[in-house]
Amino acid sequence: MSTGDTKPARVMLWTCPRSLSTAFTRSILELDDVEVFNEEFTAAFFFGPDRTRDRGIYLAPNHSYKWVKQRLEADYPGRAGVFAKDFTYPLVGRYHLIPEGFCHTFLVRSPTKVFASLKPRLESSKISAAMSGTDIRSVMTEGYTYKELRDLYDHVTGLGLPTFVMDADDLLDDPVEMMRQYCRFTALPFKETMVKWEPARCGDLRWHCCRALRLTNWMMQWYEGALKSSGFKKPAPRHIDVESLPQDVRLAIEVSQPHYDHMYARRVILNSKANCD
Repeated sequence: MSTGDTKPARVMLWTCPRSLSTAFTRSILELDDVEVFNEEFTAAFFFGPDRTRDRGIYLAPNHSYKWVKQRLEADYPGRAGVFAKDFTYPLVGRYHLIPEGFCHTFLVRSPTKVFASLKPRLESSKISAAMSGTDIRSVMTEGYTYKELRDLYDHVTGLGLPTFVMDADDLLDDPVEMMRQYCRFTALPFKETMVKWEPARCGDLRWHCCRALRLTNWMMQWYEGALKSSGFKKPAPRHIDVESLPQDVRLAIEVSQPHYDHMYARRVILNSKANCD
């Protein structure tokens, strides 16, 4: 626990959509003495006063980028850590707003798995079909979030800051060891039991999450799998035939793959994984 003589660990988790990041955040929420923030910059991007005209709705008038930065950098007496999960595309052109005093961690996942998962979610959503369409390009940034993730990674490493990169498949292969390594790197407290949790509703979680973002994710059911889950669970192996995927999915994979490969080559390799390779 943080005292007057010790500073709490401050951790950013940067990621892409459909990469198990909400499940990862649920694991961190099992640590009772950690202050947790969920996609606060993303909320500012879509709903706050600094949002761009062509994206989002003005539903969070106080949720400015500056306000988010101040909240992340604030003191939280008695807390052992401050953890924030977010995407990097809201900070394009705004790197001066990256919170100070944080270590930077990254969670990546194969673009094939990400976009093969995203496409049916868009097609099954009446809201998505009505508001933005079901083409992946209509809901993605120019770099499909992977380029933006790599750019921020290159930025913080260029500053000489230490980073921790993990792949979602490695996390599922050995969640206890990955979380142990993650907590060792970030100085967050570690508990073997943090890889299990109880199903919950979004509003019941002990995290800071913008109400407008919670509502949007409830309507789109982006968090549904992580909310209903009870821990990290490795799915049965499934072959994805890329050539049979829709053209917009194949394009997303093609654009994203080099940036994913760049990050994947720099990931933490667990001993259990290395022994199997």
